[in-house]
Amino acid sequence: MKMLKLFTLASTLILTSSLTSANAAATLSLDELLKQVSKGRAADSKVNKQREKKFLAEKNNQQKLLKEIKVKQVNLEKQSALMEKQFDVNEENITKQTELLKIRLGSLKELF
Repeated sequence: MKMLKLFTLASTLILTSSLTSANAAATLSLDELLKQVSKGRAADSKVNKQREKKFLAEKNNQQKLLKEIKVKQVNLEKQSALMEKQFDVNEENITKQTELLKIRLGSLKELF
């Protein structure tokens, strides 16, 4: 942490030193520079916390949607299984009714 602070301070000093060569009246004291770096870090921290909060909220929303979709999928699979059973029953009934029709028509089948 201290190394990061020193690195940030050193890089800021290098940048400001190049700027001060162009404009000597705009030099900052080390205390002022440290205050600016601290303010920048605080602002970055605040932005990062807001991003993390937004990310967690979106993650929770996605998990909620996923659970809802899984429940819907299970319900649709149950409905599909029931419909398949009903389809099989209907096919059997159609076959039986067709056979019954053939028996009842007998020789009249040729007329139709």
